[in-house]
Amino acid sequence: VDVDALYVTVQGLAPDDADLLGINSGVRVAKARRGSAFRRGDVLLEINGLPITSVEAAEAVGVDVLRRRTLDAVVLRGSQKIRIANRW
Repeated sequence: VDVDALYVTVQGLAPDDADLLGINSGVRVAKARRGSAFRRGDVLLEINGLPITSVEAAEAVGVDVLRRRTLDAVVLRGSQKIRIANRW
């Protein structure tokens, strides 16, 4: 599913994959377009204080990111949780 506000295409995370990563939920970035703060393979866990539990949650938070003009995300990149922050 395209989340245009974040310049990404995301897909749900299978329960087995979540277990392997040691997380309860999140969505995987299948494609990151130019201008995105994310990379292909990142797992989005939280954006602007909201947990990303589904593809629909990622779509909804895109509206919040645009409205607030603020991105404060927690992602799993490889085996590390990192914070990505941006304001414009």
